[in-house]
Amino acid sequence: MKKYNTLIFFFSVMTFSGFGQHFTFHSKSPFGIEANEGTKITTHLMFFDIDGDGDLDLFITGIDTILNFDTPTWNDIRYFIDLQENIGDKAHPLFAQRGRAYEDYPYPLGYFFRR
Repeated sequence: MKKYNTLIFFFSVMTFSGFGQHFTFHSKSPFGIEANEGTKITTHLMFFDIDGDGDLDLFITGIDTILNFDTPTWNDIRYFIDLQENIGDKAHPLFAQRGRAYEDYPYPLGYFFRR
């Protein structure tokens, strides 16, 4: 009898499909964070209180363009630093639209590496 119960159990497990929760993706990111924008490739997300209001604002850095895809060097890579200000508070973060952190920032060659 034990043998038949085991066979029935394995048969039922193999033939019946399992049911579970179905999760769907509802947004790009939480709190309005815009990690990706167009062709800009985000490499780092850094939180810092830039305006001194007690909540953390978001600096987004990454690769803006690569000029030579065949054999790129540090001189061929252009980077960006964008900012999303936290317009909420510490308990309820909400980030404003993404924009350039600095207008006339002298971006060094090779993401802060010099030759």
